[in-house]
Amino acid sequence: MRVNGFFVFLVFASGLVQADLEIRSQSDNPRHAETLKRMQAAAAARPPSEVSIPSVEQLAASIAWSRRTGGIAATPPSVESPSRSAIEQLGCNLSAESPSGVARKEGGLNGILSLYECGTRQVATYEYSYAAALTQRVVVIDTDFAKEPDPLNPLIKTNIITVGERTMTTLRWLNRKHEIRYEVYADGSYAGETVFEKDLEAVLKATALVLIRGES
Repeated sequence: MRVNGFFVFLVFASGLVQADLEIRSQSDNPRHAETLKRMQAAAAARPPSEVSIPSVEQLAASIAWSRRTGGIAATPPSVESPSRSAIEQLGCNLSAESPSGVARKEGGLNGILSLYECGTRQVATYEYSYAAALTQRVVVIDTDFAKEPDPLNPLIKTNIITVGERTMTTLRWLNRKHEIRYEVYADGSYAGETVFEKDLEAVLKATALVLIRGES
């Protein structure tokens, strides 16, 4: 499964083994590295006409449909958003939320999806906790995050994708206990790393520092 520039593999966990997030470098496993190369090549080979950016409107419609039909979004999230109050202080208004992620052994999913309206932008946040045991082991292939992290300076990776007049800017941080991803959707005239994206990056870094301190 590809998630905005990095790849995730799900492996069923057995017994009572703690199912934390496992972060691997591409060089750690030749088989996974080869799979990663094939997936990257296939993605790069797609013609521009087949490439699209999923919209926040589509996510909101999916959440609304799930609530009507009694799907995942019909149940309250099992985890709270650690960065919601800080994001709302940027002038963003929460428009929808839904459980997200991998099933926990104690019930519910390990994450929360939040949708925000932020003036000319829309923001989707995905926040996951790996503190509780999961029914699957999650393996992320990302060489940068596989390196020994600096607890005082969390690594925030940025990726910008533009298709036509629509741009999605992704901000991402993770360690072996937490994973947070922000997706900022904007028209082309507002695209890129502007003041808003920089402010959102500061929110993510501050949130990461709070979570890291809570682990010690």
